[in-house]
Amino acid sequence: MALEDDEPLNIISGPPELEQLARYHREKPIDIDIRVREELARGGRVLWICNVVDRARKVADRFDEWNPMIYHSRVRYEDRVQRHKDVVTAFSPGSGQTGSLAICTQVAEMSLDISATLLVTEIAPVPSLIQRLGRLNRHAKPSDSAPATMPFMIDYPRKESGEIKEMPYGLEVYGDWPELTESWLEKLGTQNISQQTLAVAWESLNSDGEVECIDSAWLDGGPSTQIDSVRDSSPGVTVVRAGVDADACRTDASKLARVSIPMPQPYGKAWTDWPRIKGVLIAPEGSLIYDSQRGAEWRK
Repeated sequence: MALEDDEPLNIISGPPELEQLARYHREKPIDIDIRVREELARGGRVLWICNVVDRARKVADRFDEWNPMIYHSRVRYEDRVQRHKDVVTAFSPGSGQTGSLAICTQVAEMSLDISATLLVTEIAPVPSLIQRLGRLNRHAKPSDSAPATMPFMIDYPRKESGEIKEMPYGLEVYGDWPELTESWLEKLGTQNISQQTLAVAWESLNSDGEVECIDSAWLDGGPSTQIDSVRDSSPGVTVVRAGVDADACRTDASKLARVSIPMPQPYGKAWTDWPRIKGVLIAPEGSLIYDSQRGAEWRK
C-alpha cells in the first residue's frame, strides 16, 4: 500500500548496545598506499572500495605483489560467485590467511559478510559510505572486554582540475553530494564512531526534518507490482562471449544466467546488430577482453 502524504514515518531502531558500540575511527594518512601495506604486513584484512571498475583494476595493479582479489560485477555470474566465496574465505578470522586485500566496487555494499581490519573507500554519497562501513569491524560485540575501533580512510579520486570525479553518482541524480558527504564526515569526527554516530550525523544534515516521498514500483504496486530497478542505473547491456559460452547457451539457454556478463554499452553503434540468444547479445570474437580474476572490458 502506498504511503499517504500525511502518514508519519516510523524510525526502526536497533539494539542500543549495538547501535552505540564504538566500531570505527578515521585516519588521514599522508600516503594511503603505505598505510595499506603496513596493515597487510601485520596480517590485516584490507577492503578497498572504488566507485568504478577501471579504478579498481588500477589499484590492484599497484598491489600486485599481494595477490589482491578484484571483485566487481563485470564477470560471468559463475565466476562472480567464486570470487565472492574467495573474498569471504580470505577475510574469515578462522581461515588462517593473513595479509588479505580485496579491491571491490559497489558490490561490496550488499551481501558481503566480511569484517575488515582496515577500510579504504573512495568518497561517495553518504548512504553508500554507511553501507561500506558495515564491512569494517563487523564482528565487534558489547561483551568484548576491551572493544577496539578499527580504521577507515577516504580516498579522493580527482580530475585534472582538482574537482572530485563524481561518476557514477551523477550530480543530476544525487545532487551536490560531495559537499554533503564532506559535511557528514566532519560531523562524525575521527574517534569512537558508532552506528548511532553515523545515523545522527546523517539526520542532522536534514535540518528541516522533512523526508521526500517518492514512488516505488516495489512497494506501491500492490498485486500488480511492476518489475523495475530499485536504484538509478547507467546504460548497459548483458552479453555472452562468442565461442564456447555462446555455443553452450544455444544448446541449453538456461546456461545464460551462468555465463552472461553485465557491461557498459560498447563503443559505437555496431553492437545493435550483434546476434542474440534469448535477447542477450553475443559479443563477437575480439571485441571483449576477459579474465576470470580481473573481469571483462571492451577492447579499444
